[in-house]
Amino acid sequence: MRIAIDAHAIGNRLTGNERYIANLAEQLLSADRDNEYFLFFDREETSRRWTGRWSNVSTGVVSPSPWLRLGLDFPRQLRRLRADLFHYQYTGPLFRVCPEVATVHDVSFERHPEFYGTAQRLRLQLTVRRAARTARRIITVSEFSKAEMVHYLGTPEEKVKVIYNGVGPEFRPRADAKEIRKHLEPYSVRRPYLLAVGNVSRRKNHGAAVRGFALWLSRRPQSEHRLVIAGNLQDAAPDVLGEAVRLGLPADRLQVLGYVPESELPFLYAGADVLLNTSLYEGFGLPLAEAMGCGVPVIAGRASCFPEIAGGAARLVDTGDPEEMAQALEEVLENSGIRSEMIGRGLRRAAGFRWDVAARETLKVYDEAVQRP
Repeated sequence: MRIAIDAHAIGNRLTGNERYIANLAEQLLSADRDNEYFLFFDREETSRRWTGRWSNVSTGVVSPSPWLRLGLDFPRQLRRLRADLFHYQYTGPLFRVCPEVATVHDVSFERHPEFYGTAQRLRLQLTVRRAARTARRIITVSEFSKAEMVHYLGTPEEKVKVIYNGVGPEFRPRADAKEIRKHLEPYSVRRPYLLAVGNVSRRKNHGAAVRGFALWLSRRPQSEHRLVIAGNLQDAAPDVLGEAVRLGLPADRLQVLGYVPESELPFLYAGADVLLNTSLYEGFGLPLAEAMGCGVPVIAGRASCFPEIAGGAARLVDTGDPEEMAQALEEVLENSGIRSEMIGRGLRRAAGFRWDVAARETLKVYDEAVQRP
C-alpha cells in the first residue's frame, strides 16, 4: 500500500497537532516495513531531517499556503504517486484523488465558536464537515470527541475510530535535580512552581489557573511557589497578565514563558509540583497524560474529555470556582498521602497511553479505508 501523510504541522510549532503526527509517523515507520510511505512537509529543512531514515519512506515539500497546498499541491502529488491512501488532520485536499483518513481531534469550533474569528470558524466548519463526509474513516482521540462529532457533524458512529494519543518515553519521572535545574535555567524558572501547559488562548482558560493560584497563595504568604505558563502567546495573553495585576499577584509569582520546545517539556514537567489544566475544551489533553507520566500530580477541570483521560488519576475541579481550586491545591501540595497516591495513579494511567499502540490501531484503520467499497 502506498500511504501519503500530510506532515506539514511538523516544524511549525503547532503543539498538539504537531506532536500527534510526529509521534505517530515515527511509530508507523519504525514498525511497518510492508507499506510505502510519503511524508509531505512545508519546510525544506524539516523534510531533510526525515529523509533517508527509513528505506520505505520518501519525503516531499508542499506550499506553506493552505490554499496552494490543499488546492494544487496535494491533488497533484497524490496523482503523481498513485497513492492508495491519504491521511491528514482536519482539512483535506479540495479534490479527492484516493481514499482518505482524517484525524479530527475535536470540534471546538462548533461547541465554542466564540473562541474563533469569523473567517477561521467558517473555514473549519466548512472543511471539517467536508472531511467528516468524504473521508472513508475518521480517527479521533477520545470517546468524548467521538460523541461530539456524532452530535455536531452528524458523522455515523461506525465511521469514527477512537485511538488515544500516546505518552513518549521521554515523559518520565526524573530524580536528578541538577539535570532538571540545567534545563530550567534558560527560562529563568526556579523551583518550587506550579505549571500550566497550553497556548495562552481564551479556550485554555489560564485566567482560572491564575485565580485559583492567587487565592491559595494569599492564604500562604510564606510559600515560595510561582505559577509558570508554557505555550504560544495568543489572544488571551494580555487578559492573563491583567488578571494577575487585578488580583494583586506579585510580578515574580507569574511567569509566562511563551513557546517551549517539545524536547524541554519533560524537564519542565518534572520540576513542577503540580500541573494545573483549566482548559474549557479539549479532545484529549496531552499535558494531563504527559504530566502524569512524569510523576506530577494533576489538577484539571471537569470539562470535556478530562474525566475520561484522567481515569480517576487527577483531582477534578470546577475551574469557575477559585475556592475549589485553592482547596485542591491545598490537598495536593500539603497532604503527602494524597500527593503520593495521585502520583502512583497517574503513572499507571499514563502507562496506558502508547504511541506504538496508536500506530498499530491506525494501520488497521488504513486497511479498512482502502478495503471499504
